[in-house]
Amino acid sequence: MPALPAVPKVLKVIVTQNQGDAVDIENVLHFSYSGTAPNAAQALIFAEQVKQSWHDHILIHQDQHLSLDKVEVIDLTSSTSAQATTTTAPSAGSITTEAVTNGAALIVSHQIDRRYRGGKPRTYIGGQAATNVTAAGEWGSAYLTTMATAWSLFLADVEGTVWSGGGSIGQVNVSFFSGFDNHTYPSGRTKAIPRVRATPLVDPITFPILRAKVGSQRRRNAQSR
Repeated sequence: MPALPAVPKVLKVIVTQNQGDAVDIENVLHFSYSGTAPNAAQALIFAEQVKQSWHDHILIHQDQHLSLDKVEVIDLTSSTSAQATTTTAPSAGSITTEAVTNGAALIVSHQIDRRYRGGKPRTYIGGQAATNVTAAGEWGSAYLTTMATAWSLFLADVEGTVWSGGGSIGQVNVSFFSGFDNHTYPSGRTKAIPRVRATPLVDPITFPILRAKVGSQRRRNAQSR
């Protein structure tokens, strides 16, 4: 597949965790910036801050067997723009009571103003205490309030971490694809191939919604991508 088109002034942030079974779990976030691009050293400082913020506000609500391994930051402005990966040691979650199953997750649904068919961008947070799930199989209201505050604090930390000249930072969604083209192989088998936009769409995230229904992160595991 050819390289995806550039997305000026947008950072791709990959948060990698491991749930104790040698299966990496990746969450991908995007942030736009209004000023000048970071250099490699500034990108590394930003990546370390994202990792610290996740540790301070999200990891404390995750199971002790789930680790926060690394954060990678890639400036999508061009193929030669800065990128960096954290070098600090992995850290572990704080919950010591029984946790939900490895596939279960709290879903943070990121809302945008543009309407389209299909799901909105999401973040999957795993490793919560099983006691946070009600008899109805949903996350308890008190826990949802706690995690809504935690997510807000995480974003505030990240968006407050601006390198010199970087301007302001805000969470966005990037859409690289629109529709499909059917490709027929010599065998006669036909497959729908996503159609790449000439210019990616960048939508500001307006607000998050934390879903009460317990979600599944099994398809988010890096090895199944």
